[in-house]
Amino acid sequence: MASEAGIGNINGEPATRRADSTDPDVQRQRWLLFWFYAGVPLATGFLLGWLQVGRADDWPRSISLLYWLGVALVMTPLNALGTAILAPLLRRVRSPLFLTLFLGQILAGFVFTSPVLHAWRAWLQTNVYPQLVLTPATSLAEFLQRLPSNSVLWVGISLLFFYGLRMPLFGYQPAPRGEPARVDAGAEAGVDAQATAVTRPARLALLERVRPERRGALLAIKAEGHYLQVYTDAGSDLILYRLSDALLELGSEDGAQVHRSWWVAARALAPQRHRDRLVLTNGVEVPVSRSFLVAARQRGWLTPGDPRD
Repeated sequence: MASEAGIGNINGEPATRRADSTDPDVQRQRWLLFWFYAGVPLATGFLLGWLQVGRADDWPRSISLLYWLGVALVMTPLNALGTAILAPLLRRVRSPLFLTLFLGQILAGFVFTSPVLHAWRAWLQTNVYPQLVLTPATSLAEFLQRLPSNSVLWVGISLLFFYGLRMPLFGYQPAPRGEPARVDAGAEAGVDAQATAVTRPARLALLERVRPERRGALLAIKAEGHYLQVYTDAGSDLILYRLSDALLELGSEDGAQVHRSWWVAARALAPQRHRDRLVLTNGVEVPVSRSFLVAARQRGWLTPGDPRD
């Protein structure tokens, strides 16, 4: 998403670090994406092809390898597509990640996988191995028969990347390391813990991605493509995070979206008011787009505007 203006943070540093940054977290996420969508599928396809699993049992090993490498490279993006379609809705109803992955795989299997794999087999028969016997599209019984083993691969590998390697998936963000739920001390005084224990609010997950020296009270966030520029009272930082996920996370915060690229906290506003922009306490100016003008005025964030607005 393009930036409206080149805005610097309160320490005089550039407001954005581009996607080609050498930031370790950005580089790490890129490598994880590569291994998730290419490295692991290639390794899985090679193993299945070398062992001549399933229908490849009586094929030459070279054909088995080619077939299973193609299947593995196709299945991962198709399962990801099915999961990505369902994930926004399922996250809203608090579906756990494993269930979202499982349902996404089912959607992909019914809608995308069968015709794509049939086309792959037909290409192999026509161009590589004429002895390959084409079978009709996968039936419901065959799909259900293969579902457990396919689910172990798709759901299991995805959860390994999410929990083990801390890779965000389909809008789900890994919980910060080393932050078990904390409770107030009332239960230790002999009071029933079920009645009095109060869970302290956890820090926003997006703030866990901000460099420690820049963490503080959240002032605003700005979308920069797949990244967010996060402004706090301790500075600003660019993190790998989607605006849509951040807005879901910020639902209970006192603030509002004022532009397709900006969310602003109420605490961040400087005293002065303008007709079509906000000024934050750190000096950053935030544009207010036409679709958000009325709501911003109702909050008292803007001066009264032209009635024709």
